[in-house]
Amino acid sequence: APKRDAARRSPSSYVTGTARWRRVKARVLRRDRHLCFYCGGHATTVDHVRPVSRGGDPFDERNLVAACVTCNLRKGART
Repeated sequence: APKRDAARRSPSSYVTGTARWRRVKARVLRRDRHLCFYCGGHATTVDHVRPVSRGGDPFDERNLVAACVTCNLRKGART
């Protein structure tokens, strides 16, 4: 499969899939007890409070919260 053009990739796409990201994500989910920050439901994803596309640090745990898939998708790249 051809690689995506680097100029078209979102900043967050550089984060996901790395061993470092998997470790950070696991720590945040444990810290937040797998509870969604937004609705209190079961969280399986981690959301950047300040999106990477808006200058947020992708690995700073102070910028990350546990989120359910629905809330994470609804929030998108907003603060």
